[in-house]
Amino acid sequence: MRVGDIRDIKAVEDVLAGADAVVHSAAITPGPHQERDNPQDVVSVNVIGTVNVLAAARAMNIRRMVHISSPSVYGINSFIEGRLDEDTPVPIPDSLYAITKYAAERLVIREREKYGFDAVCLRPGYVFGPWERDTGVRGTLSPIWQVTRQAMLGEEVVLPRACVRDWAYSRDVGCAVAALLGAERLRHGAYNLSGPKSWDLQDWCEALRTRFKAFGYRVGSDSTIDLFQDRDRSPMVMDRLLEDTGFKARFDLGPAFADYMSWLDHHSDVVVA
Repeated sequence: MRVGDIRDIKAVEDVLAGADAVVHSAAITPGPHQERDNPQDVVSVNVIGTVNVLAAARAMNIRRMVHISSPSVYGINSFIEGRLDEDTPVPIPDSLYAITKYAAERLVIREREKYGFDAVCLRPGYVFGPWERDTGVRGTLSPIWQVTRQAMLGEEVVLPRACVRDWAYSRDVGCAVAALLGAERLRHGAYNLSGPKSWDLQDWCEALRTRFKAFGYRVGSDSTIDLFQDRDRSPMVMDRLLEDTGFKARFDLGPAFADYMSWLDHHSDVVVA
């Protein structure tokens, strides 16, 4: 493993030397305080970092690049009635994170369309699962991580509201990336990714009660969980990903819960540290 700064083009070139493909996922996901107090780092990592990876990958004849984008690029159209597909119009993004992810995505797609570089964007939805942890860089840890951590610590969970989302399990995200890297031909510049179907965060809490017998939760104004939004976006359509790669998400609530609990049996310190 090499440690470097995505803003350092020489470091990026050194890492990509001899590579066949690249997955670009380096980003800062700022919370409100980071957005207000340190916007320079957010912009430089999320945008300039993407420029550096694109430049190095094209110069070194990398076969394919998968850029990890975000559904935040849909902006306020995230809340339209029905389901979101990749042709849903993208309005002006409404947060610093969304602005930088949209800018980075457009840079990737321009590289694809203008210069013929085989680069695509993956828009994974509400991601959770193994190896999610508090590194100090990401200001928006998933509600499922928050709830699970409090259950492990023996704390009561108070949810601000019902929270129904098309959660994307981290193992499905990894498999989708692999499918994009291995596909013979990718016809589009952007692909949605979410879970098989939507379910409520309260369903996860109910599952946790079978694992942690003393665990309790409720909905109240004294919330202990940050959902980061006052409403949940519409679920995403994944037809493009299935058609071009054959990938289909496997981890619905039950399989995701079983797998995550098994992982926690060996890595609980990652969550409660």
